[in-house]
Amino acid sequence: MALKYIRTFLTALSILPTICSRLQAQSAEPLPDGSFARVTVYPQGSPFRKVTYEATLRAGSAIITVSRDLPCYHGERQALEILEQGKAMAFFENLSRQGVFDIQKPLQASDGAFDPEQMAHEQTVYEFWVAKGKEMKRFHLGEQTLFNDHALLGQYMGLMRAVLGHVSPPKVRALFCDFKKIGYLSVTSNEDAIVLIDGWDRMETPVDAVELEEGEHVVKVIGKSGQVREFTVRIGQGLTSRYHVVFE
Repeated sequence: MALKYIRTFLTALSILPTICSRLQAQSAEPLPDGSFARVTVYPQGSPFRKVTYEATLRAGSAIITVSRDLPCYHGERQALEILEQGKAMAFFENLSRQGVFDIQKPLQASDGAFDPEQMAHEQTVYEFWVAKGKEMKRFHLGEQTLFNDHALLGQYMGLMRAVLGHVSPPKVRALFCDFKKIGYLSVTSNEDAIVLIDGWDRMETPVDAVELEEGEHVVKVIGKSGQVREFTVRIGQGLTSRYHVVFE
């Protein structure tokens, strides 16, 4: 009889974390619309100027993005995924359980955004920007400070893993490029359209002077009407090639 009670007690202990986790999820208040969590990493000794992981709650949907900024190209390259209803709720419940929306600023962190143009940095810098309804926190800190704050490090890892679990980082064609071999491409259209360059870079019209390596590139333009135009452009060094696409 005593052995039976011991087994029952051990079984209860084994499922206690699961019960607590479920109770926490059930009792947690839902996040207000417009809440978001974003971490931007400014790497040291990397070809990327910055990498951003972000999750935003908008009208019951989860908008999940990863973006990379390269000095070789104009603007950022971004990958995006949208989760609806139940999947969105489960995604944000997971982030909330990991404390992503309840971060605390370390004493060694600096308030506000990090500006790499104005602030020199000898180590990787992490900028946290989290909004939970009207409550907002934004600060930045060096990697040594982050690594010494186990709670904040866990929250950063939780956000990054959750985001990368749904979105693959955007592809980039060249991590290093010769600036002397850069030209520009501009594309306009008579209706809203998506522009796909070489099957990699995706952007919306109007495309204004996007940086490309000299040579030939395949451009596909998909209008909101569903019509498609595909053509090859030749980019010249230091020159801007301009194209206007007409959908009938």
